[in-house]
Formats: sequence, structure tokens, C-alpha cells
Amino acid sequence: MQHHPSDELQRKLFQMENKLEALITDAKKAYIANLTAGFKNNPKKLYNYLSSLSHTKFETQYILHDNVIVFDPHQRAKLFNEYFNIY
Repeated sequence: MQHHPSDELQRKLFQMENKLEALITDAKKAYIANLTAGFKNNPKKLYNYLSSLSHTKFETQYILHDNVIVFDPHQRAKLFNEYFNIY
């Protein structure tokens, strides 16, 4: 049975994706190994990297308040302050 050319292309794409994923994984491991090996000489570099892993940027684009969508950042901040006000 003859293979369709797109089948061969898909197989090649799959192989290339796997190779790329392996290269990225190896590069990350090498980068982390380099950071940890140089920890004594440059601890700030490692701390910055570890800190970057724990900080994610998240911004709410809108909130729904009383069945009204609020987009304005100042109004959203005010509503969040009202909601989280514990006093």
C-alpha cells in the first residue's frame, strides 16, 4: 500500500517536534546546572531565576459586578477593595 505524501510529512513533523522538545529540555537542564554550579560566585542569578518561577503575571481584564461587566481598571480596583475590605 502506498503512503500518501502528507503521511510522510506528518511523520517527519512529529519526529522534528520530538527532537525539538528534547533539545529544549536539555537546554533547560544545562542552564539550571550552570546556575547551580555558579551559585557561590553569583547567587543573585540563581535567586532571580527561582523567583521568576514563582511570580506569574495575572491581570483581570474585566469583572462581572451586579450583572454589569466592568472594564475600567480604576473601577475594578475599587470593587476589589470593597470586596476584600475586612474592616
